[in-house]
Amino acid sequence: MKDGILNINKPQEMTSFDVVAILRKKLGVKRIGHLGTLDPMAEGVLPLAIGKAARIMDYLGADMKEYMAEFVFGISTDTDDLWGNIISQDTECHVTKESIENRMESFLGVIDQVPPKYSALKVDGRKLYDYARAGQDVEIKSRRIYIESIDVLDFGKRKVHEVDGELPFVTLRILCSKGTYIRSIARDMGEKLGTCATMSGLMRTRSGAFRIGDAIRVDDIREMEAAEIEKFILDMDCALETFPVAKLGEWEEHLFKNGVKLEEHQWEKTEAETNCEDSSPIQSADAAEGNAALRSFPLELPEVYFRTYRVYGCSGFIGLGTVLEDGGLKAEKVLV
Repeated sequence: MKDGILNINKPQEMTSFDVVAILRKKLGVKRIGHLGTLDPMAEGVLPLAIGKAARIMDYLGADMKEYMAEFVFGISTDTDDLWGNIISQDTECHVTKESIENRMESFLGVIDQVPPKYSALKVDGRKLYDYARAGQDVEIKSRRIYIESIDVLDFGKRKVHEVDGELPFVTLRILCSKGTYIRSIARDMGEKLGTCATMSGLMRTRSGAFRIGDAIRVDDIREMEAAEIEKFILDMDCALETFPVAKLGEWEEHLFKNGVKLEEHQWEKTEAETNCEDSSPIQSADAAEGNAALRSFPLELPEVYFRTYRVYGCSGFIGLGTVLEDGGLKAEKVLV
């Protein structure tokens, strides 16, 4: 079975692990992981890393996520989404589209965000939702995130569950960094508008280089044989296009694969084609740009990112290499 990335469109009422379990059974491969979980009631892009592709997960810290989210104002829940228990209601909620737009700027840029208490984030080795289900209080520290843009797509009023009357709702397109909780944005937006709010719908339309228009539905996967599914597996370098490229000759490729450090004159900084035609919204980094795309990222990234290259040889993509102080190149991850 080919190592690589499978771009899945996850439906509602299915966990990310459920999707992984389906693919493990279909492909007969145990080593499958997802590149960023989705809550059971969320839908959309869920890239799965198959085989050796799981080893690139530590290099996706600069990947941006795009969501279509709906927030309902006038109620709050214990989970910060509509599938939790309602804990408060504002019968005098007068949120308008204009009031939302006027508060939008306070959510943009680098901000500190407190995750929901019902989340898989761990505190002292235990998931937050385990504390919440046990009725135990625990300090939840804020985390630094980046929100590049929020656009209002729709606004109106509608009936929500058994709540009396109609409540204001807004549909937003949100472009944000990894680690952002959309439920927390809903909660905090309600507070800033002097009321309460909860997330009532969520679709991830992009995760790094992967878009929903190219994603495969789980129902379609169920009808496919392993050989047919394999045709949709993308090469793993599709997920690494923020990194610049190193090109090796045949002998240097052999040395690299065997862990031998290459001297500066033995490798070339250049552009290289990938098998990701039109799948990435990010411009491939070339030698002239270096790691400029990563250096302009507003959140702190591991220092090794700025010395990392995608390495290609005569046989295509080989893995990831790290540039040393003397200009040499050593293998960080050989992925073939």
